[in-house]
Amino acid sequence: MAAASSAGSTNSQVNKARKRLSIVSANTLADGLSHATIEDEAQQSEGASGFESPFVSIYGGKSVKGYAPYNPSKANQDCFIAQSYDQSLILCVMDGHGENGEIVSGFLKEIWPDLLASHPEFYTDVPTALRDSIATAEQELLTHKDYSKMVDFSGTTFVAAVVRDDDMWVANIGDSRITKATRTPNGAFRAEAMSEDHKPDLPAEKARILEKGGRVFAVTYDDGIDGPHRVWLKNMDIPGLAMSRSLGDTVAHSAGVISDPEITHSKLTSDTAFLVLASDGLWEFMDDQCVVDMVAQNQTDDTETICQKLIDEAKKRWMDEEEVVDDTTVILVHMQGFPE
Repeated sequence: MAAASSAGSTNSQVNKARKRLSIVSANTLADGLSHATIEDEAQQSEGASGFESPFVSIYGGKSVKGYAPYNPSKANQDCFIAQSYDQSLILCVMDGHGENGEIVSGFLKEIWPDLLASHPEFYTDVPTALRDSIATAEQELLTHKDYSKMVDFSGTTFVAAVVRDDDMWVANIGDSRITKATRTPNGAFRAEAMSEDHKPDLPAEKARILEKGGRVFAVTYDDGIDGPHRVWLKNMDIPGLAMSRSLGDTVAHSAGVISDPEITHSKLTSDTAFLVLASDGLWEFMDDQCVVDMVAQNQTDDTETICQKLIDEAKKRWMDEEEVVDDTTVILVHMQGFPE
């Protein structure tokens, strides 16, 4: 789901970034409102893999659906991918939103990895392979006989990483995020976000939306707290999307939201300790350094257990501030030499 950027440690900072999944709008599809739940957690997990890599040691992930008191029938709209192809590790977190967000993220999970791995440039030009495979996957969604009419107000974020030897390429669309932890000389771990959240109020993103005829503004709630900036049509208070890039979301795309990934490349080093990819259910009330510190403090646990602890902590923080909890998905990748 769409979200505000990571909150700080004080209550005032948290309130300024308040998400409020139930937005004040005539659009009941905004932010997956019709899929909220009070059911017990549903989760999916993938175990560690020991594929041969000079840098990656083991990885695992977990996804847990959220909580909301006003609707008893929610599907988890998050999903994740963590699998290897030859000497490449493909990682991805998607955070679906809207009435059919779980269909969007689930469909892309099924088709995108093979599209990427089979791309003719996958071994020679990863950025091109990423761009082309993402565009092809979205096009297949938009033209699918069963799903094409389900994406007017539904879509997903998409943050992915391809790790091959010491190279890492990141493709980001929306506000899920990947963070890298680096060892420091004093034995601590420094967090570094490897993707930028695509928020509608970022100057370049806002300029594009306004040029396309959309509007960007935040709803002020009854208690005087502003929600996140959202994207609206020129003459209608829909769709209220709290991100400036997404896959699907055809109505929002008519107002300047785009599905172009922002792609970056970086080198892993012997000081790289671990990676965390997560949906904004984690990042909403936990910043990058907080997450990295918590992983380091629990480094003797297996990856799935650490992911669960992160999700539990995020849930607690959500419930301290909100009446709802977002779906939360976390992938954790240990590099060689971590744990210490």
